[in-house]
This record gives sequence, C-alpha cells and structure tokens, in this order.
Amino acid sequence: MKIRLSKNLVSFFFFGFLLSGCNTIATQKNTNKTIDYASFQQIELKNLKIKYQPNLDAYYPRKSLEEKEMGSSIVVLYVNTDGKVLEARLLKSSNYPRLDRAAIEIGRRYVFEPLVKDNHKSEFKTNLQVNFR
Repeated sequence: MKIRLSKNLVSFFFFGFLLSGCNTIATQKNTNKTIDYASFQQIELKNLKIKYQPNLDAYYPRKSLEEKEMGSSIVVLYVNTDGKVLEARLLKSSNYPRLDRAAIEIGRRYVFEPLVKDNHKSEFKTNLQVNFR
C-alpha cells in the first residue's frame, strides 16, 4: 500500500512538473521577439571583461577523450546588454561533431561584463576559440 501511494504521489508531481514546464515554454514562445544578429557589433574577445568562464575539462566529452579526439572549434557568441550569451553558433568545425557540440555548450555558459558605449549598454558578438587537447 505504501509503495502504491508513493508511486501515485511521484506520478502526480511529475505530471504537474510537465504541465508547468509546458506553460512556461508556451509563454516564452509568445513573448520571444525576432533578434537581428546582423546588427550586433563585433568585439574582440581580448577587449572584453569575462565574468564567468566555464572549465573546459568539465565539458570535454568522455568518448572524445577515450578516442583521443583533439581539435579547435570557433564559436560565435551573441551577447545581450546584460552580458549573457543569447546564442552560440559554430563558425569553424574541429572536424569532430562531439567536440563542436561541446564548444557550443561552453560558449553558451560564458558571462561577460556588459559592454557600455556612450553611457548605453550594447549587444555584441565575439568569436571564441575552444581548443581540445
């Protein structure tokens, strides 16, 4: 009897979680606006202040390590006025899809100090080279 009750309770919470997630996703879709990435100013990474930089080792795919896959990927980061990455896109492949996916994930995790020009925060884009060795 206790097992059945706990399974029902877990099912109830899981179902509720799914429903709340669906509502959130629908709300986000309704409030999203189209972003013109072409208008983002290109800034060299060396000229930016990084608030958070993820640890590369934590994102190196285990299978790639086992198979000794190495390479460099270049990812374009589109950053909003708060310094958060809106989107990361692959610009140059390492020729290993797993490493490219990891590079994109690493890029998404970056956080920058806001870029201020003429007393206004600006959106920008920058290229990030991720070296897997």
